[in-house]
Amino acid sequence: MKHKGVLNYSYDKEADVLYMSYGKPVPAESIEMGNGVLVRIDPNTQDIVGITWIDFVRRVHDRIGEEVAAKEFLKIIGAG
Repeated sequence: MKHKGVLNYSYDKEADVLYMSYGKPVPAESIEMGNGVLVRIDPNTQDIVGITWIDFVRRVHDRIGEEVAAKEFLKIIGAG
């Protein structure tokens, strides 16, 4: 699998979901990778077209132990 295009980010604070996509949105299939991560694959080309991270802040907080660090990450990527 491969990807192409600019990586875009958006964060839904209410749902605590981080969306990442390469280029413009296209129809895709999701593959559950575990730990709330879904990889979006273009079924025609098998290219990776996006990633969805469910419960983003909670998972990052649990992982590193500081919610502040998760919020800082969101600021760095321009999603927070």
